Amino acid sequence: MDKFKEWVKEGEGRRSVTINIGEPSNPDYFNIFAYDYSLCVGQHVKSVEEINLTAEKEKRDREEFERLKVKYQ
Repeated sequence: MDKFKEWVKEGEGRRSVTINIGEPSNPDYFNIFAYDYSLCVGQHVKSVEEINLTAEKEKRDREEFERLKVKYQ
């Protein structure tokens, strides 16, 4: 938990982490979602070490670029 808190603090108020544990139909459900408001991108992770929102942003931007390239060619 402390590593996630540190990651959020490093974002100077522009990051959040949401942790969901349990659901009515699945008490074993566990989900962590990290989001950066500056990048406007989030990622499901299991540990802080997995967070790579810059790569996720680049991936989404490239997908959008390819989609728009097809649309306007």
